Amino acid sequence: MNPTLDFLAGGGEVGVRLRALNWQETPLGPPEHWPQSLKTIVRVMLDSRYAMWMLWGADLTFFCNDAYLPTVGIRRDWVLGARADKVWEEIWPDIGPRISTVLEHGQATWDEALLLFLERSGFAEETYHTFSYSPVYDDESRIAGMLCVVTEVTERVIGERHLRVLRDLAARTSGMPSGRIPPRTRCVAPCRSGRRSCCSTSASRRSMATRSPGDCDGCQSCAMRA
Repeated sequence: MNPTLDFLAGGGEVGVRLRALNWQETPLGPPEHWPQSLKTIVRVMLDSRYAMWMLWGADLTFFCNDAYLPTVGIRRDWVLGARADKVWEEIWPDIGPRISTVLEHGQATWDEALLLFLERSGFAEETYHTFSYSPVYDDESRIAGMLCVVTEVTERVIGERHLRVLRDLAARTSGMPSGRIPPRTRCVAPCRSGRRSCCSTSASRRSMATRSPGDCDGCQSCAMRA
């Protein structure tokens, strides 16, 4: 490899694709002529196992790393070197204003479990992402692009929603309002300690109805007071 392209070494599948891409046909031109700041951030991104993508320059040239490939899905064959607003065309109304904040004002953004409908599998898919957009700078310390570090949390968000549905369904089936705890009841017979104590929930109340005085088998409260 040309020593001036050492910054593209490694990087897994994305590294291979970056080295094979004809950059002369892109606004950035040959990689050996890229500014050192761009080479550095690309190398950092390629070496990371955390999902990242970035855009650079007025043409919003798109880069990402291997960990981010599942997010781009079926677009993985053409996204590198393309315009970011084309790559994420379906969600640009959502993320475009955030990216503008970064590029125009240098202010980083933060979103937690943001709903985005991605078409990464050929259809609109409900997905959730926690991410930050941060400015990246050129060799003259001017804002030249944006770096996104992201975690997809789709499985967690949908899993929590399913659990809430099941909990509410169980509550309705039992006749109890969602989130309510069955009230405790008093023993119908004196405890060994001679006191009447809170022994059980409604599940045990039915069995206590048939007990005779003196039949209390000792609840935790009774045992503590005896």
